[in-house]
Amino acid sequence: MASNILTTPHTRVPPSVSLTTVPSEILHSIISNLRQRDVYKLIRVCRRIYTVAYEHLLEDIAFGRAVDNWRERGLHSDQWGLLAKRNSKIHNNASELPWNRTRTLAILGTEPWKDPALMDMLASKIEEGVVKLQHVEFDVLPAIIGGSTMPNSEIADKFFESLKSYANEKSINQFSYSLRGGSFLCHAKNYIILRNVTSIVYDNGYGGEYYPPRSTSGTFGGLINLLSATDNLRKLSLCAKGLLASVIDLELRASMQSAFDNLRNLVELKISGQFFSGAAFFTPPPNVRTLEFHCEAGPLWWFGFSRCELPKVEKLVLNCYNSEYKYYKPHLRDNGGYGYIRYYERQGIFFDESGNFRIEDLAITTLKDFSGDVNPSGPLNLLELLLERNPGLSKKSTNRMFRQIVHPKLLVSLSRMEQRMIEHAGLLTEEYISKWEGGARGEDLEKEYLKRGLEILMDEVLDDKFKEWPMERSKFTRKGR
Repeated sequence: MASNILTTPHTRVPPSVSLTTVPSEILHSIISNLRQRDVYKLIRVCRRIYTVAYEHLLEDIAFGRAVDNWRERGLHSDQWGLLAKRNSKIHNNASELPWNRTRTLAILGTEPWKDPALMDMLASKIEEGVVKLQHVEFDVLPAIIGGSTMPNSEIADKFFESLKSYANEKSINQFSYSLRGGSFLCHAKNYIILRNVTSIVYDNGYGGEYYPPRSTSGTFGGLINLLSATDNLRKLSLCAKGLLASVIDLELRASMQSAFDNLRNLVELKISGQFFSGAAFFTPPPNVRTLEFHCEAGPLWWFGFSRCELPKVEKLVLNCYNSEYKYYKPHLRDNGGYGYIRYYERQGIFFDESGNFRIEDLAITTLKDFSGDVNPSGPLNLLELLLERNPGLSKKSTNRMFRQIVHPKLLVSLSRMEQRMIEHAGLLTEEYISKWEGGARGEDLEKEYLKRGLEILMDEVLDDKFKEWPMERSKFTRKGR
């Protein structure tokens, strides 16, 4: 590998060149164009690049993050041990690092904030202009934002004030924030410049701060205000736990939708958990390209989704479920499900005998990638419509979707075959006895038995008696549609 790095114009065989002769500036330029995983792979095969790679890795520094698994980096344990040993020195020898190389700084969890020397040093480096930061990521937790429980709160205030002054005259492309947290996210407005926030991860259980909410007004009120002020937001992840539909009011829904409508720079949106309820579908911001749903989704949610026009969405991930699904099935309609059925029928949604429903059409037409498992509680014709309305889907996506479409249908066919074989048990038993008396044993007997059973089924298919086969589910489709 090393001998093929450089070549000369008029030599058919590359000269023997070692990376030991390549200037560090060129090596650094090469590394700067590689993904971090590829940098680790390069370290594995080339000792010379170790020092330069270490300097490159200083461009992205994280305090409070556990050391990653060396296997995921493509390194041997001893090589990873050397690199991990150097990385561990970042915290212990932070004042001696070449901070002029650092562009991204992540302060995760509460541990770094308990080290006043570290935070004071970072604040000083920022004030002196030594650090040329382009992005900062930190967790917004009660122990950090809130003050009373935070040790050395003066140092924390100094750090945020230094960072705020540093970012004050910088555009969104020169400097940005990423925030992660729960209900305390709304307090971040007192410490940072909100117009520079490009990424938010919201989880009402983040950092162990979760308490079962008595109302969604207290849970989402601060979040809505935060979203309304971060108009340069590009990535948003929302996760909520333990929220009941009964505590959600229409005014709060309207406020959340209004906040979504203002996020015109948002390109990635992920919604997880019980975000509001399975009935509340919020129209994503108009310029979203990547859309992920891992949440509760009832029939009304799906109808809202099907009618939503998203002119720029290219990637869609769906992993939705519905805790009410069991009440849509005929044998449970009189056992608590009748009210659900009548409610949805008044909304124009009707279920078949298996508890399934369909959507009329799908407004999304720009997809290039789709992934996810379509839950039985979702629309019966969802995958077919996704394929029909999105001709630009990748081959990988279409193959995955075809399998999801065909597999349940195949299971139904197998179930019907099984039921029909059981109905012919008497005739097949006589065939079995006849073969036994003829001397057939073991596998030969089983083959003759199965062969005769399949012949009977094939004759019925050819005689158009297939429609008379039973539709009851068996063990094949007990978990299917």
